[in-house]
Amino acid sequence: MQNSRSGEAKAPYSDPLNDVVDLPTMTTGALNALGQDEDGFSVMIEGGAIDWAGHGNNPVRDIEETQDFNKSVDAAIKWVEENSSWEDTLLVVTADHETGYLSGANEVPTEDNPEADNRFNAMEGEKGKVARHGWYSGQHTNQLVPFFFKGAGSEDIMARTSGTDSVRGEYIDNTLVANLVFDEWWNDGTDSAGDPEQPGDTANPSDGEGKDGSSKGFAAGLATGLGILGAVVGGLGFLATQMGVLTIDLQPIYEQLKRMGLR
Repeated sequence: MQNSRSGEAKAPYSDPLNDVVDLPTMTTGALNALGQDEDGFSVMIEGGAIDWAGHGNNPVRDIEETQDFNKSVDAAIKWVEENSSWEDTLLVVTADHETGYLSGANEVPTEDNPEADNRFNAMEGEKGKVARHGWYSGQHTNQLVPFFFKGAGSEDIMARTSGTDSVRGEYIDNTLVANLVFDEWWNDGTDSAGDPEQPGDTANPSDGEGKDGSSKGFAAGLATGLGILGAVVGGLGFLATQMGVLTIDLQPIYEQLKRMGLR
């Protein structure tokens, strides 16, 4: 949460930091507290200031906030390996959107630069300096975003990729994990679509039939109280050129909220 501090942002960390607690510390604190629940837990940890840096087209603050978020991911990994296991815990690192259309320099022709390449260019540069880049928006965009995951349930995700992007590889729909949580990981397959069961009430899905992938093992992890870890970064601009989610369709989310009685 250093994005809004004063300074000229000429280079990463060239301005004195403020006294806000960093995200890795907050991540470890949250996991230590939630990890005491024997029924397990699900948590979302957001590096939200990455989005602010994207709206401001500020590469220096974008780098700082993304590196802080990366350290929080390291903290989550350390916690899993010291307090749980990858057989019982799922860690997801992704974004709900990209912000600023950050990409390589000289990509899009404009009135001021009609001779631009009109193609994807890699962000390149010298070590320790901001890479050559271009911002092509000040808002949220439909760029693919990264989707990294490890642990219980991973095979279920891999089995449901939606397609393949020529640059970034396989991608999934942005509602996939939510649908897996409601329809498979927290569901033994016997309840009605309009009345989803919750983790504390459902039978162990490992007793059910017709399940693909690793959702059986994932459900067992929930039953033993080791739960889901979710790390979600809002507007992961600096890493937006990696593989991830393509389809931006909120309707399935609205439908899930209706099923839960929250909308």
